Amino acid sequence: MARGLISVLAGLCIGLVLSCSPADIWQSDIRSYVEDGMSAVLLERWQISSAGMVRAHSVPEHENDLHLRLINPRNLPLELELVAADPELYEGGAEPHIEYYDTHNVYINLHPALAAENTTLRLTLHVSSPQVAREFPPIELNLPSRFPDSSIEVAIDIANPDAHVLSFDPTITQVDVGSEPISIAPQTPSDLVNNDEDWEWYVNGAGPYGNGSSFDFTPINAGDYIISASVTLDGIRYSGEMLIRVVHPGSTTYAIFYDANGGSDAPEYQPNIEANTSVFLSGDKPTRAGYEFTGWKKQGTETTYQAGEDFPMPSYNVVLVAQWEPIVLEVTELNVRPAVGMAQVFWTDPDSPLLDYIRVVVTGGEDLPDVIAVPGEETAMLHGLSAGVDYTITVYAHYTTGDAEAVTAPLNTPTEPYHIGGPGPAGGYIFYINANYEADGWKYLEAAGSGWTDIQVPWGPIGIHETSEAIGSGLENTRKIVEKASDINPESAIGRVTTLNLNFYKDWFLPSQLELVALYQVYVDSEFDVGDFNTGEYWTSTEDTTVEGFEESAAETVRFSNGDEYSFLKTEDYRFRPVRRF
Repeated sequence: MARGLISVLAGLCIGLVLSCSPADIWQSDIRSYVEDGMSAVLLERWQISSAGMVRAHSVPEHENDLHLRLINPRNLPLELELVAADPELYEGGAEPHIEYYDTHNVYINLHPALAAENTTLRLTLHVSSPQVAREFPPIELNLPSRFPDSSIEVAIDIANPDAHVLSFDPTITQVDVGSEPISIAPQTPSDLVNNDEDWEWYVNGAGPYGNGSSFDFTPINAGDYIISASVTLDGIRYSGEMLIRVVHPGSTTYAIFYDANGGSDAPEYQPNIEANTSVFLSGDKPTRAGYEFTGWKKQGTETTYQAGEDFPMPSYNVVLVAQWEPIVLEVTELNVRPAVGMAQVFWTDPDSPLLDYIRVVVTGGEDLPDVIAVPGEETAMLHGLSAGVDYTITVYAHYTTGDAEAVTAPLNTPTEPYHIGGPGPAGGYIFYINANYEADGWKYLEAAGSGWTDIQVPWGPIGIHETSEAIGSGLENTRKIVEKASDINPESAIGRVTTLNLNFYKDWFLPSQLELVALYQVYVDSEFDVGDFNTGEYWTSTEDTTVEGFEESAAETVRFSNGDEYSFLKTEDYRFRPVRRF
């Protein structure tokens, strides 16, 4: 076994990036449930949305959907109770309520009243698990409540006005030179119509003119005029525009205008078309993420035309409005990794802004609840599976218009317990089984697998932390380093592993020297699969204090090309592989 300090740099200056102390994160998010057998439930993150938009705050006078993601390492069945302070802050006195929950997700609906503007909504979620006869510390939530920032722009959509769109009356697009002034006013929202303050009107970019909710346009000279307006109401800035073409009396030419109707890249308008003639529509098609273009509908009619089609030109200007059909796509790359009593399901979300959530259904054995995943998670843990049973996993992509076509995969749960080279509960690989597990309190070592990519980083803080090389000491080594270090570079191996959240597990640590040797031995055994490794060095949590002059500066590595063990300066960059035990 080759030993010794291989690389001695001329300077041992260490540039640590200062940040919030990972020791605090470690103690609050990891130690609390590792030390008591992982039987705790903590809040991992929350997300709130209103009117389909993810926000950093709730919005008064609107329905708000709050999604909590829980850390529940043992996947304990839960009982939840939601308590809201200040019930007078909610519409009609209807307090927030839980719409759905499972072992890792809680979906809450709340409807703040106008009185909640610029206040903080205080919610308390009481969590317990009768299975282990435990009540966990309550989860406290403080949600700011305010209307959206005034910088939000709402674009015009004349064809489909709704509560957030500024459109105009009349919708005249062509008038004669010298005709009577045209009074232009907004149609929607209704509360804007009666708001005469802070309006800004522009003509071909010049202005602003006036400050009322209507504007008089006088058609003096022939040409195209863009009339635009903007106003701020309840913190939202509404804006829109319309085109008026002014022509000389007796003109017999007209134009076709294209409205993308929520999309983009509408064709340029087609001018100077003689009335009562035929013209080919533009062959260009607009685009809209998550939708398929189905044609152009003539405004005011139900007649639809296709791009490039022959069009009968009437004796007036025409607006053609894009028609769209939602594209409902299924998930792809469905993969299932079984384990004892559980399985992890992976997939790739469809690329669509209309995706609502993913639903995972288990059939073939006992009745199990569906698992709901929000877009972007692309994985789900299944629990309560029986050993040796053939299941079918069905995954649905759910949209506001319904479910996409189902995608299925078979699942056969193993009958044997966790084994070397087999999958672990965190999506990694089992590489060590502890024969003394009853006394030690842990039985398996699992190396990070799915979702992990090796990177080269420095080891961590300079100093002597009294670490060990023994199997079973990696977790204690990592804790000692975190507790004794005053500052830890968050980009170092120690900084990264102590804040790692991989496949919803956060109890990862840097393996000790002999733990990493054990992983290497399984890696080179062709009988087992523990993932891919580079041929270079991998950091351990074991320090080398034997080299005179460098007692605080070196740590051990294992070279995965041949299993040799070397020590290097902690400031050098090498790979590391997180592990966990259970």
